[in-house]
Amino acid sequence: MRFARTLLPLLFPVLALACGDDDSTDLDASTGVDSGVEMDAGTDEDAGSETDAGTDEDAGSEMDAGADEDAGSEMDAGMADGGITTGGTLSYGGTTVDLDRMFFGRGVNDGAEVLYFELSRGGDDSCPSETAPVPNQIITVDGFPGRVVGTGTFADGIRANFFDFEGTFLEGFAPAMATDATVEVLAISAEEATVTFDITFDEGTAMGTFVALHCDSLDTE
Repeated sequence: MRFARTLLPLLFPVLALACGDDDSTDLDASTGVDSGVEMDAGTDEDAGSETDAGTDEDAGSEMDAGADEDAGSEMDAGMADGGITTGGTLSYGGTTVDLDRMFFGRGVNDGAEVLYFELSRGGDDSCPSETAPVPNQIITVDGFPGRVVGTGTFADGIRANFFDFEGTFLEGFAPAMATDATVEVLAISAEEATVTFDITFDEGTAMGTFVALHCDSLDTE
């Protein structure tokens, strides 16, 4: 049996100095001193408005760009090739947990090529091995026909077993056997396969989509 390991002052003080007589006031008006001050104030005020407007516009652009970038990152997270959302759940006996990962290996059954899959929760992301931590739960899936894009069902020979090493769902190490199963390989290469699964047990289900990584340790050919 193959087991998996198993974030982000310039106030323009325009001082209205009310000193002097009417002649003094006329002199100021004729020299244009007061009007010059008014022009400077207006120029600075306009320049400040334009600067502030530019700053606000730039800041808005930067904020928008940052928001768009963050949104794009969130959308990309958890997506497989072709925009397919990846992840899976195991529901059994009224309790539901998230599955973490999926691996696959290659084998031969009655002279025909088949694929073997392991779904797991807990452990780590490296391929299963004899020294790897055993996951809390493992679902093994045998008998997928061929090494190509396509769908396999229970009627085609797909068989699945659920092992609960943590003891959350089952007592002992005897597995719960699937009563129905559908597995669809959406894409496959030598290193990975995008796989959708829908498995039924007497007291629960397992379903979702993962990018399954190939592990030499799971090959039996």
